[in-house]
Amino acid sequence: METIETLAQYYEMTCRKLPVDLQRGDRLTRHFNVFRRNKCFGIMPFRRRDYYKISLCRGDAVLYTDKGEVKIDYPAIFFSNPAVKFGWHNISKEQQGFVCLFNELYVNAELKQELKRLDRLFEGEVYSFVKLTDEQYGLLSRYFTIMLDEYNDAFEFIYKEDVIQHILRLILYTTMKIYLSSRPGRKEEKQHMIVSRFIDLLDGQFPVDSPRHPIQLITPSDFASHLHIHVNHLNHLIKHYSGKPTSRLILEKRLSEAISLLRNTDWSIAEIAESLGFAYPQYFNHFFKTQTGMSPREYRRVPEGNI
Repeated sequence: METIETLAQYYEMTCRKLPVDLQRGDRLTRHFNVFRRNKCFGIMPFRRRDYYKISLCRGDAVLYTDKGEVKIDYPAIFFSNPAVKFGWHNISKEQQGFVCLFNELYVNAELKQELKRLDRLFEGEVYSFVKLTDEQYGLLSRYFTIMLDEYNDAFEFIYKEDVIQHILRLILYTTMKIYLSSRPGRKEEKQHMIVSRFIDLLDGQFPVDSPRHPIQLITPSDFASHLHIHVNHLNHLIKHYSGKPTSRLILEKRLSEAISLLRNTDWSIAEIAESLGFAYPQYFNHFFKTQTGMSPREYRRVPEGNI
């Protein structure tokens, strides 16, 4: 059976005091921590962890991945998540930087999107890490310092967690920018990021939780405007990467959500139409009948197993 390192085991290995929120021993606790790398463990075995880890590193080390070893003798930022294996061996005694840890329960919807974007950005790479210049290391170090100071601030600020999560997302975005700017010739990576952002925006509108909160992005032009690109460029990229027109992907999402709302809610047809961005119920009726051969009302009356 595969061995998966827990947060508690990490604290034990690194000779750090187990935080109070983890002392209960259950897996229902949201956990976040950030600290300086002044007690860096020499060797971390090659295996999966049940937590996310972001390390800003300065010092010689070897990263072990399922694609081989990587010698790191330069400033770098490194990301791990519960889905991947890695090992780490510090070579030089002097190790500087920061470590940030958090578990799945800490990840909200917005942070989840950023982490997915980061994963897609590093697809095909040996691992999720970025080589940094001294200036870039200094910038990220300042962000980590602010996050650490906020985390350790004794004042119980009601928005403390929001501040920390905003800084955490700033670190992710800054890393993405550094990664992409270092590859000016890698046009396909930038295109892939646009497609990924489009998918995030589209998926992020569903499921619709209330008729009072209708979807806002409806047409390809809406998405292009939000992404700050020309709609023709968006259409070209979506067609190239998915094989389908942008409008078709949007249509399929709206149709899937319409079917779900008709089956699983008691909302009126007019409420469903409004929630999906149709100006008038008759527009929704025409859309739905064109795609399914039945009106929304007819579809709702037919038992699910008979369709």
